[in-house]
Amino acid sequence: MKARDFLNTAVLLSNYSDEEHLRTSISRSYYATFLYFRSFLASKGVEKREKKREIHAFVSGCLQFCEIREGTKVAVELKKLEQLRTDSDYELLETIAENDCQDALAKARRTIDRFDKQVTSKQKDDIAQGARAHAVMKGWV
Repeated sequence: MKARDFLNTAVLLSNYSDEEHLRTSISRSYYATFLYFRSFLASKGVEKREKKREIHAFVSGCLQFCEIREGTKVAVELKKLEQLRTDSDYELLETIAENDCQDALAKARRTIDRFDKQVTSKQKDDIAQGARAHAVMKGWV
């Protein structure tokens, strides 16, 4: 299975108007993006030693502090999606609307697609190199 496949699940869930489906769609949008970039880093040899602890901070931190603008942009979008996911999973007294779900889905698609289509191979290698340096500095690898 590919991480991006979770976007298909997010789309299916977004077709329902009840909150539990909308909340779960937001969650799948985040996880599609998170897992996509975790896989990207792993494909470049940047993997966390202890995979279960702090893995979300590992991925976003490596991207944020890689010192490559394109990686930092991804980290910002990933953090926004993570906040949407956290709100939808834990803030049950707040109403989640269809447009919140559509916003999360659009952000996830745009972030992944932009990285796929607009970031060059050289930039991706530079992001991975900077991510590795940050991970080493943090003692994650």
